[in-house]
Amino acid sequence: MYNLLVVDDEVMVRIGIVNCINWTENQFAPPLEASNGEEAWELIQREKIDIVLTDIRMPGMDGLELLKVIHENNKQTEVIMLSCHNDFEYVRGALELGACDYLFKPAMLPEDILKSILKAVHKLNDRVQLDGRVKKLEEQIEAIIPKIKEDYLLDIINGKKTNLLDFQAKADELNITFSTEPTVLLLIKINNISDVLANKYKDAAYLLKFSVLNIVAENLQAYPHCEIISKQTDEYMVIFSHGGENTKKTYARVSAIGKNIIESLNQYLSLVITIGVSKADHTPENLKTAYEESCYSVDKRFMLGTLRTIFYEDSVEERKMSSLELRSLLDSLHHHDEPNYQGKIANLFQGLRANSFVELSIALEISANIISILFKKVENEGVIEAVYAAEPEIYSKLFTFRHMDEMEQFLLQIAELIQNRIQGIHRKEIQMALKYMEENLGDIDINLGTVANHVNISRNYFSRLFKETTGNNFIDHLTEMRIRKAEKLYRTTELKIYQISELVGYPDWRYFSKVYKKHKGKQLSSIRR
Repeated sequence: MYNLLVVDDEVMVRIGIVNCINWTENQFAPPLEASNGEEAWELIQREKIDIVLTDIRMPGMDGLELLKVIHENNKQTEVIMLSCHNDFEYVRGALELGACDYLFKPAMLPEDILKSILKAVHKLNDRVQLDGRVKKLEEQIEAIIPKIKEDYLLDIINGKKTNLLDFQAKADELNITFSTEPTVLLLIKINNISDVLANKYKDAAYLLKFSVLNIVAENLQAYPHCEIISKQTDEYMVIFSHGGENTKKTYARVSAIGKNIIESLNQYLSLVITIGVSKADHTPENLKTAYEESCYSVDKRFMLGTLRTIFYEDSVEERKMSSLELRSLLDSLHHHDEPNYQGKIANLFQGLRANSFVELSIALEISANIISILFKKVENEGVIEAVYAAEPEIYSKLFTFRHMDEMEQFLLQIAELIQNRIQGIHRKEIQMALKYMEENLGDIDINLGTVANHVNISRNYFSRLFKETTGNNFIDHLTEMRIRKAEKLYRTTELKIYQISELVGYPDWRYFSKVYKKHKGKQLSSIRR
């Protein structure tokens, strides 16, 4: 039902219009009345008025002024002018200002009034439909702008767009929130993407993307000058504008943001994340360089571990391993005649961590060479077939590892398998014992007797069998296992030494430090995280 307002300084004109039509029958509410433009405007602001019938000439605010005020305030109201024979110039002015129609007062009949009002209703309906189409179009444009913005930024990052003279105009058009001020780029890398897609988001990668973007956005609510981009299923980027603040403060802020993002994605989506951070002095023109720096930082997860934020400036000065150093390390294994290959491999990886930054490709080359050397040394022992039976995809499996510890443990397992075959001992009891020991390293009461009882053989026989199989006595082997576990925890977690000490079976961290130094010749804190 439409609402009408009749405006005229002549009472009889208002009464005549109000009473000449059956308004309810024609789907109109009974018209409201006003005697001048000011009174009408007050009503229009207070009530929802769809159609106004107003005299052109009135004392105070006349019809033309009322029409102007209505249009200037964007009121969705149609106006019909009532005129006398000598008001032609006024009528023309009213039509130019957007009046819907006009009626000649001395000759207008009820049917003329109704016809003019229905014309206004038709215009109102057309406007509603047009507004609906415009709103729908605006919603469609609003929906695709984020994608257009993401593609534009990806073109810059990928080096496809280098002429950025129009960047500020484009930024305003696409609502890009960072400016030409210095920025830092965070690369969020999902390390376990294959497992997550297979187990939780099978055939629904878009749901994972939606969830990741939402969680990252929640962690950045306090920072309006940043953009979040999805590059691929396992890579997301945050372009963070820090406004040229002190670099140290920026890195501290980014570190806190990274920690929160890593913890949130791990807690809610079970994602194992590494975040690589570029230098903090980039502008839109060199976002490609910022991305390359963040990729370099992420690649360091192979040595430093996942679930952490890695800064480019912390790693750029690292020394890479030379070909001569690599060959020297491999030769030391090649010329090693004792059957304790595990110890030699552990020492080799310790040397890698201590002296160089090793890229993933180099580590793969080293690991493949280690396997080849081991196979060469045992080719006459008849054990290679047994190794392939246990690990048929031994070489290709190397490419599935994304952390040095994983690769080292795999090679240690291969070496252990070879050693057991060479010695002709492959006792189920010892395998059970070693597994039990590994699972209970934190138990301060574990000893030769408790492990022997676990595998249901006598203490003396177990002691001899253990020595024959591993090449070590029980105490020394347990100590080595605890030391290896402590080193792994120290490299891959943020735990303190006293916490690690308890986890590997030493309640007194001072005593543990003495044991570690006795076996390694240095403190645990001296190895690189």
